[in-house]
Amino acid sequence: MEQKPETFSRIDLENMIKEVLKTDNLTPLIKKQIADMRLQMNMSYKEIGRCFIYAAEVIHFNFDKWEIYGIGAIKNLREQANKYFEQLKLDQLKRQEEAKKLVKYQDNNIIFNIKDLKQNKVKRQPKQIDITKINIKGERDE
Repeated sequence: MEQKPETFSRIDLENMIKEVLKTDNLTPLIKKQIADMRLQMNMSYKEIGRCFIYAAEVIHFNFDKWEIYGIGAIKNLREQANKYFEQLKLDQLKRQEEAKKLVKYQDNNIIFNIKDLKQNKVKRQPKQIDITKINIKGERDE
């Protein structure tokens, strides 16, 4: 089985980590942890990135002391991150299918944006009453 080249590179991963941690340089510890995750756990850069994003944005992992401890704890989130991103992918596919069904349905219908339609409102005119035809009690028609 031929392995396709990875589109998410080490540089992409490092830039993403720098952006989230708001730093210009990664410590040697973090670089070593990334290399260890690649070699020992056979994780791709994309998988490491997903674990990192899952930790930072979904479970709001506290990276306050990242300079001391690095990001090694994210390797324990591999399964949860994979499930989360797989569910995101399934949800996105489901929304795309629903959109396709909606487009098919809309092909046979004319869709109006109600806000864009100009409404020609005609002011109602009260009925005109002919006073000569009104009979008041006690008066007779002569």
